[in-house]
Amino acid sequence: MRRHFIVISLLSLALSGCGMSQKDWWGWPRSHWDNQNFKPYLQGEAQSFPTVYGTESWAYPEGTSTQEITKRWREAGLISSVTNGGRRHIWSTPTGVLTVFVGPQFYNLSQSSQRGFADAIAQVYGVGQGERQSYLLLDAGTGKGIGTYTSQGLQTY
Repeated sequence: MRRHFIVISLLSLALSGCGMSQKDWWGWPRSHWDNQNFKPYLQGEAQSFPTVYGTESWAYPEGTSTQEITKRWREAGLISSVTNGGRRHIWSTPTGVLTVFVGPQFYNLSQSSQRGFADAIAQVYGVGQGERQSYLLLDAGTGKGIGTYTSQGLQTY
């Protein structure tokens, strides 16, 4: 009986000591759990779920010439040049295929803006009307393909 009393006393002291400990069951200090009850939120959800959000339109005032629009795009660093295929510097693309060499600022656009920009290029160059049904997007610096535009819209690689 005396033994049971000693064992119960020691266990109760040990357990009461656990309550005063500065660490939790897993060994973390109790302050580790302070301010851990935050609720995460999404920022830039249009980029996280691009198919859910519509394409931003790239509208220009009525009567703006194609040359003026492409000049603005070049000045903004969105495109470098637009060709109908063939040899350009060291890159060859199929002759007759519209090829758009995009500049560094294209990568800074959100996905919805990239799709809107691709739609604007298609409208300006008449893609989807007549025999021209698609075009290629290549990086102006490396010449590597970054996407294609078809009747289903922009598909980036």
